Amino acid sequence: MAEGLAQYLQGWLGYFGKCETPSVLQSLEEWTRRRLRSVIWKQWKRGSVRFAELRKRDVNKDLAARTAGSAHGPWRLANSPALAIALPNAYFDSLGIPRLTGDRSLNPPNRRMRTRMSGGVTGKAGDSLPM
Repeated sequence: MAEGLAQYLQGWLGYFGKCETPSVLQSLEEWTRRRLRSVIWKQWKRGSVRFAELRKRDVNKDLAARTAGSAHGPWRLANSPALAIALPNAYFDSLGIPRLTGDRSLNPPNRRMRTRMSGGVTGKAGDSLPM
């Protein structure tokens, strides 16, 4: 599943990677990682397996027990501290899933720059730029 997702995200990133709204890419990346944590939680199926997997990944015993015995669903638990510790972003990086944000330089947002000059950009009111 990770290979297929990586290939899909790489192509998607090639097409939309130069967008001027990096927050959209960041929210999509967060959603993707949460969805992956949810899928992994579902794969562990039973509480004893979930507890063992969390403990194997250095989660505190009490936190692992509370999370493994929780009645909440996989989507809600995907945001839990236990799964953030057990399945950090570095884990998904090791699977080859590309990041949509990060080291790449995104285009800055297209905003008007503010200046502190009186009279606007030209200086004094009424002055015009030479042509």
